Amino acid sequence: PPDAPIKGGMRHFGILCALFAAFPLAARAEISARVDTERASSILAAETEGVAPGGRLDLVFEQSLKPGWHVYWSNPGDSGLPLVFDWTLPDGFSAGPIDYPAPERIPLPPLVNYGHVGKPVFRTTLAAPADARAGDVVTVSLRAQWLICADVCVPETGEFQLTIPVVDNPPPNAH
Repeated sequence: PPDAPIKGGMRHFGILCALFAAFPLAARAEISARVDTERASSILAAETEGVAPGGRLDLVFEQSLKPGWHVYWSNPGDSGLPLVFDWTLPDGFSAGPIDYPAPERIPLPPLVNYGHVGKPVFRTTLAAPADARAGDVVTVSLRAQWLICADVCVPETGEFQLTIPVVDNPPPNAH
């Protein structure tokens, strides 16, 4: 039939696309690390698939809180505790402060607290030293602590780890 060469060509094109898509996986950053508790699911993710020597990489800490639960803002108000990040980083790397989303007012008369419900997203920036070598892969570890509350408050902790390649020109993350 007249369309046979096109179908065959498209099939080969699809196979080639799949092979090329799979090839660079070894050089990509681990997209995220996840911790699940009874009250929340939390991830740490890199926003690009690598960091350049002397460059910066945005990291996202996102929580999916079960209905009725909340965590606290940097200034929790009358009670509560803010999120705490304790990083273990390779030599020369540094992490910036936590960038909190805008808080919600959480009244607990006579107290007023400030925090987050639903799916809060917290950001920070990882800075690589200028002498980082393209081709290296670094491991970034985070111990995060948060207080999550509903009728009761429960302290939670999560251990997260990402592997991030050092590259000359980091491609954007496809996720």
